[in-house]
Amino acid sequence: MLLPKFDFHEPTSVDEACEILATFGPKAKVLAGGTDLMVNLKKKILAPENLVCLSRIDSLHGIVEEKDQIVIGGRYTVAELTVDPLVEKKLGALRSGARALGSPLVRNRATIAGNIGSARPAADLPPSLIAYGATVILVSSQGKREVPLGDFFKGPGFTELRPEEVLTEVRVPVPTAGQAPATSTWACARPRIATWSMWPPILPWTRRTGPSKPHGLSWGRWARHPCGPAGPKRHWLVRSRTRRSFSRPEKRPARTASPLMTSGAQPAIARPWWGF
Repeated sequence: MLLPKFDFHEPTSVDEACEILATFGPKAKVLAGGTDLMVNLKKKILAPENLVCLSRIDSLHGIVEEKDQIVIGGRYTVAELTVDPLVEKKLGALRSGARALGSPLVRNRATIAGNIGSARPAADLPPSLIAYGATVILVSSQGKREVPLGDFFKGPGFTELRPEEVLTEVRVPVPTAGQAPATSTWACARPRIATWSMWPPILPWTRRTGPSKPHGLSWGRWARHPCGPAGPKRHWLVRSRTRRSFSRPEKRPARTASPLMTSGAQPAIARPWWGF
């Protein structure tokens, strides 16, 4: 399949990219990794007159810890997330999602901004980022704004991102002492695409000691269970935000949360199937 005709722009700064987007508006699309965009172009789903490539903007690439936040540049690739020592040490759930994304070839091209900005319900990175309380920075010629990632998604393919804006970075609060990030998903998948996923709790639990339950754990009342493609956009299992105590935390959450998942899900597929 051939690509449609378009004008190709390669700005070297965020300001230049914003000027181009402000000039062409909806007639322009941003190209980061291109793993979703190029497919849509070939299938004639999208036909922008202008493509704005971000590959020459060095300020959008990298990761750094600033005080109580980890700042990830929009051009940071999924493959880099899987091997970055800072992500491995402090954002284990994000690393797990990155490792689950596609094939090595896709991970080498896909970027964190692209995975978020495409607003695909089955995307692997947003559930963990939402659970961490991440925000995204959206920049335009008029200034910049910070949007909580949980409010960023409006539906499949629809976000808060305006035509003249660039998603420049993702800011993730550093988990504090006592917070336990999950490192795996509970998911079921059909060939090539996940149909449902949920992340185990992210926020704190506190350890209990005593003669009856020497190894028991009490889950914090704000345990977060962000769902992936279980509806038009990612959402929380609100009823799971309660205090729970059990002695085998590695097995009980799936059984406890399973009824909440099925009752709260609104999948966009005709015949969902859960893997429990």
